[in-house]
Order: sequence, then structure tokens, then C-alpha cells
Amino acid sequence: MKKLIILMGVIMPFVSLSQNQGSVVFEEKRKLELDFDGPNGQAIKSRMPESISAKNQLLFNNEYSIFRSYKDKAAEDVEMLNQEQDGGMVINIKRPESFVFRDLGKKEVVESREFFGKQFLISRSKPNPWKIFPEKRTILGYQCQKAMLVIEEGEEAVSAWFALIIPVSTGPATYGGLPGMILLLDIGEGRMTYSAVEIQTETVDQSLLKAPKNGKKVSREEFQEIVEKRMAEQKEISGNGGMMIRRIERQ
Repeated sequence: MKKLIILMGVIMPFVSLSQNQGSVVFEEKRKLELDFDGPNGQAIKSRMPESISAKNQLLFNNEYSIFRSYKDKAAEDVEMLNQEQDGGMVINIKRPESFVFRDLGKKEVVESREFFGKQFLISRSKPNPWKIFPEKRTILGYQCQKAMLVIEEGEEAVSAWFALIIPVSTGPATYGGLPGMILLLDIGEGRMTYSAVEIQTETVDQSLLKAPKNGKKVSREEFQEIVEKRMAEQKEISGNGGMMIRRIERQ
């Protein structure tokens, strides 16, 4: 009996460790922010969808996680294709390739993102300051608890539901830092949401859990300045009577 107890004491930690790795597929849904100039701007806007959706995958273990675009058999690289039969107008909105790597031990986050053909490595070490609430709900069979990001005046509200039973401090996009996996995230009161639609607890290929290295290294603030400057240039280029689709990343 003593040998059995000792054996169990050795095996159980490894069983627990193996369960703290796997993947979560998230459905990302965001409202489109569209600006149309010209006399037919409002008519065009009325024919556009109010939101678009895509899937992302979060791979994780006890040390690292990486959040990336996910394509199943039915998915396409183009999120939305709207073709007007009468005018022959085609509007494409493509998803830039991006990865978010998180070192859970060092609490460091590196995001690799493409913007207008250039690759950037965006680093952030400032943790997400959360306030945890007692409210609970069940997501995909996992009991989750509510948390909200402590924000400054003028910032968007961010709420999350995390599962303590998955004790990995990560989540979709650049959000994490809670005592469990985030399975539902709401940014800007519905402007953008990430909802877990599939959870797999399985061994993860460790070669996939590596920090991205290709791209220009910038801070979050520097990247936002680059985005705003380029979008302003594009708006100026569109000129009078032009049409512009505005989709600035704010995460």
C-alpha cells in the first residue's frame, strides 16, 4: 500500500501537467467601421454587412502560448467578398497574418503583425490590470468567472470570462494575466468579441510555441502611430468623391 501511495504521488503531477496544454478555437466577430465619401457613399454602405467574423486558434502549455489565424476546410483567406452585379464593384477585406506569443513565466507578450506589406514585432510588458467579479457562467461545459479590465478615461470597456479549471494565464489576442484561460472576451461593448467554440486538451507540438522573430521591433504606441499616420495618408489619397474603408486595429 505504501508503494502504491508513493507511485500515485509521482504520477499525478505528470497527469496534471499533461492536461494543461492543448488548443482553443475562437470565433472572432467585429463590427465594420466604414467611411464612404461621395454622392453614393450611404447607398454603398447600406449594402455592406454590419460585421465580419473569422476563426483563430490559441495553442498553449504551462510555459507558453501562441494565438494565430486558423483555417478549417471551409475557411478562406478573404473574410468578405461583396460583388455588385450591376456596377461590377468588388470589395475585398483580407486578414493580415498575425501571431501573438506569450511567455507565461516572464509575463512578456510579442505580437507579429503585417501592416501594408510590412511586418512588425510589437512588444508589450505591461500586464493587463483586471478586476475580478463574482458572476459566473458556463462556456462549453467549463464554469467561468467574470473579470473586467481596469481602464483609463476614454478607453474602451473590456470584459472577460475565464475558466479556473484551465489554470493557464492566457487568452485570445493580447489579453491574459488572469488565473485561468479566457474563453470569452468582449472589447468595446460588442465592437469586437472572441468566443471559444472548441477546446482540445492534447499534446501540443512544442516547435509551434516559439516567439516570432521576423519584423521591425516597435512598441505598442509606436505601432499605433504608424497605423494612424498611414490611414490619414490613405484618406488624403482617396480625395474628393473617393471611397475609403477604414479598419484600424485597436486591441
